[in-house]
Amino acid sequence: HRLETIADRDGVRWINDSQATIPVAAIAALEAFAPSPIVLIAGGQGKGLDYATFADAVAQRCRAVVLIGETAAELERLIRDRIPVQGAASMEQAVTLAAAAARPGDVVLLSPAATSFDMFTDYAARGDAFREAVAQLVTTAPGGSL
Repeated sequence: HRLETIADRDGVRWINDSQATIPVAAIAALEAFAPSPIVLIAGGQGKGLDYATFADAVAQRCRAVVLIGETAAELERLIRDRIPVQGAASMEQAVTLAAAAARPGDVVLLSPAATSFDMFTDYAARGDAFREAVAQLVTTAPGGSL
């Protein structure tokens, strides 16, 4: 659940970094994939941490962001004037929205910068939900492989 490549579909790499439960870990993940454009799936239950530095990194490194969980509103407020942002009510919806935003050569990165307890039992369950949603997407669309 840390920088795990789980699929490649139509030239887009799907990365599970569900273990990134704090902003500094998610920033490290963003930097790990430079210079590839990133579609980020982020958000969850906050730990009372400051997200300003994370928002700056997201604005610099990402093509688009899909937000989930309790921190979605705060993150959207910090990012929305700089890059496209969408909200999702479930991991399945987040993956669908990320797939629509991604282009060949992009990385779709689940790196939440928050805990998972608002939607999942733990980060592993969140990562498993991401993996399952991506697998469903890849098997129902042409040109993909796990």
